[in-house]
Amino acid sequence: MRLSVMVLSVLLLMSGYVHATQYLVKIDARAGQNLQVIELIDGYALLVADDGMLQEFGEKRTEYVILDENPIDKLYLFVFPLSEDVKNIARLGRIIDNYEECVLIATAPDNVRLLNRLQVELQQLTLKPIVRRDLDYYDFDDFPVTRDTLIEQMLKEVDPENIMNIVWTLQNMYTRFSMSDSNRIVAVNYIDSMLIAYGCDSVYRHSFSSLYGDNVVGIRIGEYYPTTQYYVLIGGHLDDVPDYGYAPGADDNASGVAAMLEAARVMGNYDFERTIRFAAFNAEEQGLIGSDYLAAEASSEDDTIIAALCYDMIGHVTAPLLDTMRLRYTTAVPGCSLFACDFYQTVADTYAQLKIRPVRYTGTSGSSDHASFWQHGYVSTGGIERVLCPGYHTIGDSIGPTGFNDIEFATEVIRTAIAVLATIAVPIDSGVAVSELSTFESSPLFVVRPNPGERFDISFSIDNESENIDLVVYDCMGRLVQRLASGRYHRGGYSCRWGGNSADGAEVTPGVYFVTLSFEGRTERRKIVVFDWP
Repeated sequence: MRLSVMVLSVLLLMSGYVHATQYLVKIDARAGQNLQVIELIDGYALLVADDGMLQEFGEKRTEYVILDENPIDKLYLFVFPLSEDVKNIARLGRIIDNYEECVLIATAPDNVRLLNRLQVELQQLTLKPIVRRDLDYYDFDDFPVTRDTLIEQMLKEVDPENIMNIVWTLQNMYTRFSMSDSNRIVAVNYIDSMLIAYGCDSVYRHSFSSLYGDNVVGIRIGEYYPTTQYYVLIGGHLDDVPDYGYAPGADDNASGVAAMLEAARVMGNYDFERTIRFAAFNAEEQGLIGSDYLAAEASSEDDTIIAALCYDMIGHVTAPLLDTMRLRYTTAVPGCSLFACDFYQTVADTYAQLKIRPVRYTGTSGSSDHASFWQHGYVSTGGIERVLCPGYHTIGDSIGPTGFNDIEFATEVIRTAIAVLATIAVPIDSGVAVSELSTFESSPLFVVRPNPGERFDISFSIDNESENIDLVVYDCMGRLVQRLASGRYHRGGYSCRWGGNSADGAEVTPGVYFVTLSFEGRTERRKIVVFDWP
């Protein structure tokens, strides 16, 4: 009998029917520096621990609090009450911890819609370890803030009427609730088409869940850095609430989407050294879900996001705070404090009339999409009005006194956002160059014709006695398509043809490509468009 019990126990363990207990645990943040922490908040670290870890905490005399048992497959939400009575939140979930600005609840998925009807903001606790980065590109001294005539010209092109038209169009979609067809089809198609019309080199829909509408992302390829994995990002969430009936969402968050789209429109008329991404996040109201997926994908691809600028509710002001925006940042991400308190502030002082009130966080939690990028170790800020509109999360959030009530304030926020983006991305011929790039003292002949086309004739010349050259075609994702020439070439003129095919001979898909001619430490690039003529 004893042997049978032992065999049965082994079989149960092997088949997964017996699990060691896991715990959602809170410890001091300093004690969690070398652990797989899933959240930093109010000086604490949250993590998933087992009995062995708890024993180790005891041996090291690390104080801990068990918040819940068996957290896997449970839904946890940080709920930021705003003006809501916490008793109403407790009816929709079990409160397992309290923090300075929010409570942590365990709840059922069906309760998320009901929570959206309250005066609250949500962030889902995903149980995924946060990402810690220590990257040298967070030195914002590399982006000198000096008055630039090209940036000044861009800011003159910001159009309050166009901003208002975007907000009006989004408001009149009846609802943009993330699970509605109006979101999935109408809103997503509108943003997609606008990014294309505004000159993005590529636009894609980032599908992350069958429950919700897609994220929409437009990409402007940098002329000196033709890669989509090194960029600055601007974004705002496109979805709104409530989940039933008319949901205009003018301030929350047609205003943030308008900031992103107006930046794409204005900056579409200029070339930049670095790549820019324009993003509309979905399912923010359900706990920052779309932006979390987008930031996680960037992290898994090892993308370098110099900074992610997120805007959520930038169209309502209340006297006397008519010219001040809150800017959320965190000390938990290297470089974020410097970016928000010094760099962003300096750009605002240089180009705009907007006053900045930095709001300091010490962890990776937050009530809007900027927190998703904090979770993955990226510098990010969240721009938001000082006092939330009275129509927040109701039918009253429309263009008017209880919703989007001040186009002048929204315009100034957007002008500042464009100035920050452009300062980092560096407009071409601005007189501000990145130190690691050198240019030709006398540019060689380098011509690609026709453009656009199906096949391209490429010519270049060598002025020196001889040069090592590399002539390469890249796609808009920065991936090598075909190497056309490489080696040492002597003084003279040369030409070759690219037939619109990859190295293995397959025809490339129509779109934007880059022909890059590299000499010894010097580079020139030509952006070309491959068409598929009928």
